[in-house]
Amino acid sequence: MASRGRTPPGGSERRQHERSPCMLDASFRRIGGGGPLLLDETYVKCKAADISEGGLLLETDTYVAEGERLEVFVKLEDGSKTIAGEVEAVRSEKKFGKFRIGVKFLKKETF
Repeated sequence: MASRGRTPPGGSERRQHERSPCMLDASFRRIGGGGPLLLDETYVKCKAADISEGGLLLETDTYVAEGERLEVFVKLEDGSKTIAGEVEAVRSEKKFGKFRIGVKFLKKETF
């Protein structure tokens, strides 16, 4: 059986976009499932460990359940731009004392 996130022998990975490893400053907050932002929700600082056109891998001390929707901000390394978007958690696991949350973009913009 192939491990998650790796291409099985003779097979292909199910991701549609190439991932780029990184370690970028990011933050997120939980939002209502398709509804308005929860304005009283606090932003949680985290790191983006990889990024692609389709999503991110976030590393955080805060648990996020699969299926939760988040508003996320990722600052590019040179500080020139910020990627902001609405994402959905598609994978959540604890590894080496941190939660690793795989998220897919539902909406995305760069400014």
